[in-house]
Amino acid sequence: MKRFASIATLIGAGILFIFILMTRIPPMNSSSIYAKSVLREDGSINMVSAIYLDYRLYDSLFEVLVFTSAILGVSYYIAHFPEAGEVFPSNSKLTFIAIVASAPMVVCWGIYTLLTGHISPGGAFSGGAIGASGILFLSLAIGSRKAEMPFHKMRLEALEKYALLLIASYIVLGIFDKGLFSPLFWIGIPGAFLSGRGAIVLNVSIGIKVFVGGWAILYLFSRHRESV
Repeated sequence: MKRFASIATLIGAGILFIFILMTRIPPMNSSSIYAKSVLREDGSINMVSAIYLDYRLYDSLFEVLVFTSAILGVSYYIAHFPEAGEVFPSNSKLTFIAIVASAPMVVCWGIYTLLTGHISPGGAFSGGAIGASGILFLSLAIGSRKAEMPFHKMRLEALEKYALLLIASYIVLGIFDKGLFSPLFWIGIPGAFLSGRGAIVLNVSIGIKVFVGGWAILYLFSRHRESV
């Protein structure tokens, strides 16, 4: 078994070395050339968004898969711990009013971050995390059980799986464009809402995964808070 692992490691290292030798980075004299290339090829003002949703989209897909695996692992193992019960709302009326008034704004800010991640600071992971934090914030005012109910009624857990399927389909369908992992859709005018190729579709899909998964983990930790 050890010999097999050693051989597999050497083969993998050899393939990686060959891949590095085959990689050719075009000469660049200044960082501004990179920015101009991104605007011309991708249409995103946010270069970070262009990198993880275009040039390294396959890497983002595996990050989402790792995040999904983490959610499944937490959901499976934490179910074996005793529950501490519901997180009840705060008795303070001032806290209730402040949270109810601000939580929707936090969720809306998360949605805005998802939709405009390619033309402003933000993106899928940050937008999804902001939205999940807003729901957690709201649960402090109305209780964790009431905050959880809309997830079951809206079947957001199923939507999370469809979002992952959409991301994978988008990447694989790129083979009909310029090759596997190649982005589809429009480049658009840099700075316009409809630009950045498929950034809006991908940001929303990944954001749904992060939003639902982040809330699921936070909710499970709150339900088993005395055991974890």
